[in-house]
Amino acid sequence: MPLTLTPELREKMILIADEHARKDAYSRGRYQPFDGKPGCSIGCAIMTAMELGVLPRKTNYDDHTAVSQMYGLPPQIPYIIDRLFECLPRELSQQWTPRWMRACRDGADYSLVWARFALWLLRDLPRGEHSNAAVDSVIGLYERWLAGNKPSETEFKAADSDSCIYAYASDTYSAYIAASHIACSAYSDYIAAYAYAYADDDVRMSDKLIELLSL
Repeated sequence: MPLTLTPELREKMILIADEHARKDAYSRGRYQPFDGKPGCSIGCAIMTAMELGVLPRKTNYDDHTAVSQMYGLPPQIPYIIDRLFECLPRELSQQWTPRWMRACRDGADYSLVWARFALWLLRDLPRGEHSNAAVDSVIGLYERWLAGNKPSETEFKAADSDSCIYAYASDTYSAYIAASHIACSAYSDYIAAYAYAYADDDVRMSDKLIELLSL
């Protein structure tokens, strides 16, 4: 079966996620189901998709790419979904899976949702008393991407390297490291999970991601 969700299957996954949330059943720190309970947000999505026949039974519970393909998301977004589940306050993390599943719209074009989220993170970074040229350079790359001129991997790698170099001599260390992660995330998907660590609080980021998925 193709890695895609019909509206009917999407609704079934939401209802199952609702039931897990109602039972306070999600588990942090593990992808696989355990003792009759689902694992984390990504693990639950994989488990449910296998049960519904959307994914093969031997799919790994940590297959972020499968989630990306099912929902038509850029590959960075399932990693952000994963980390937000792990870091949100428990009462919010238990509701997180049905929340992001509901936000994903049938037939939506999410090709730029990572670029929009990354640019929001970059612009919201705390700044020190000195100008942060390295952060601004990454902002410029993502602005180009959203304008229809996606920078090359080489350009993102250069911005990543510059941010790391400046970080160790800066009073805005966290901003440089966040910029480095966000630049790197353009070509190394899993790094996206760490991009926000220095950038913002988890509740605001979860709200922003839902906003972008709902546009």
